[in-house]
Amino acid sequence: MADASGSDVSNLIERTETYPYYMWYFTACFLGVVSLCNFSSLLFSKISRSSFAVSSTPHSDPEKNASNPNGAISFSRLPMAIVNTFRVLAYRTTINIGSSFSINLAEVVVSVVYIVALYTLAFINTTTSDGRSLSITFWSSRAGTLATSQLPLIVALGTKNNVISVLTGVGYEKLNFIHRMISRVVFILLWIHAGGMNADHFIIVGFMALLAFTLLIVISIRPVRGRAYEFFFYMHCALAIIFLGGGYYHANTEHYGAYIWPCFLIWGLDRFVRIIRLVTCNHSYFSPLSKSSEMEASTKLITSDLICLTIQRPPHFNWSPGQFAYLVAPGVSLLPFEGHPFTIELVFLINVRDGFTKRLHEVATKGETIKVLLDGPYGSRVDVDTFDNIVLVAGGSGVTYTLPILLDTIARVRSNKSKCERIVFIWSVRDAAHLRSISPTLISISNHIHPSLKIELRLFVTGSNDVDIDLSELSPSTLSSFVHLSISRGRPNLPAILEAEVEQARGRDMCVAVCGSQAIANTVRRTLGFHVTGLMTVMKSGANISLHVESFGYA
Repeated sequence: MADASGSDVSNLIERTETYPYYMWYFTACFLGVVSLCNFSSLLFSKISRSSFAVSSTPHSDPEKNASNPNGAISFSRLPMAIVNTFRVLAYRTTINIGSSFSINLAEVVVSVVYIVALYTLAFINTTTSDGRSLSITFWSSRAGTLATSQLPLIVALGTKNNVISVLTGVGYEKLNFIHRMISRVVFILLWIHAGGMNADHFIIVGFMALLAFTLLIVISIRPVRGRAYEFFFYMHCALAIIFLGGGYYHANTEHYGAYIWPCFLIWGLDRFVRIIRLVTCNHSYFSPLSKSSEMEASTKLITSDLICLTIQRPPHFNWSPGQFAYLVAPGVSLLPFEGHPFTIELVFLINVRDGFTKRLHEVATKGETIKVLLDGPYGSRVDVDTFDNIVLVAGGSGVTYTLPILLDTIARVRSNKSKCERIVFIWSVRDAAHLRSISPTLISISNHIHPSLKIELRLFVTGSNDVDIDLSELSPSTLSSFVHLSISRGRPNLPAILEAEVEQARGRDMCVAVCGSQAIANTVRRTLGFHVTGLMTVMKSGANISLHVESFGYA
């Protein structure tokens, strides 16, 4: 800095202060475009829901619904074909990272655009008045300021109640990918900033904060989060506080603390909303007049690695199929209000892992009841009212996502709120005992199915523990004539099943909802690629396919 001319110093100060604003303008414009697309989609869905007039239109034969049975190109379907092509390209084209993780092309594009924008602002106009390019005088301070300016965005993307989800329609659990991506990009930028600094007192404090952030980044890698989530969770909270506290002291010496203190405000607002939601939904737990039996949940082991937890719905707790909630069990959790996410259904089916679920397994082994609070619901309803055909694919406990959609669609068809005519329900489990967990539900609703709705249940048992699959309570004789049931051994041939359903849905609207392992999700994405729902295929009366993948998880 001592060698910099007066004009260089003036440019340095101006650009260091203004370039973070440019980055925020760019981010705001991007969020504005996504929000506009979201609102347009909601408006189109509302118009479509009112236009099909289920109440006055009888359900028709699928073959008659195909507007172009001979397969000639119909340019009237071009807008729909373009939308389908975009869906395939952006959300079903994936890049595998290792054996258990993949990202779609939309996530890749967002990441690349963000990185290019941020690093361009960090390193452009870094030539001094005497012609030295990429002068440390310019980029060292600017890198730190740009990185610091992104911290409120990182915190907002990591909270469960944020305005970004409201505007864009993207659930916080899906925004978590961007939260992690921006954190890692900022981490590199902060080390670039640190490389050009001198060892003053306030800089030492900033360096200690950066060390805390470095450790946070290390423990945030997928193997650590997946195998020791509770360790990651507690360390994440502690290290984030150290980083933000030290970072504020460091940045405020140059009057940039205004970028950091909003982080605490955003986090505090999220905590406040969650507490209000927790008290509202579970007011009987906090009321001195409540009975001891209120908010109690029964636990039962279905298999050695699957827990069934049943709780009476609190009066102020309303939810829609496709949403999920956090379970807070003070007697099982290590912290008083430590929440764990599970998809909402009539019951909670919980896979046994380490930490909370392992402690819950010990309770379920004894068949004990526990106090449980509900924090939620989170996510959004899967709107399938405007689809003619629906395919639901689940693996293991993923049935808690697809089963409510099945039940809700049956009810909405009966009340003329959905035009669905065919549902294929696919569930793959390791143990036949898993099937018994939902058989009473399937039997109870089978006699309430509208005659126009056909349902096909395809259940698969992949494990080899059972010598014979004895499900006498769940058989064709116990189900409605509108329900076709098949129970098979082995893994489902998802490509063959889906391609057959796509062919049957020619000229119609089809929705596929998936919740299961990464392998199941990737198989469905690949199957519903360009060869079945590309531009020309849709223009030749191919099915208009919408895919929903629920992949919520800690890691």
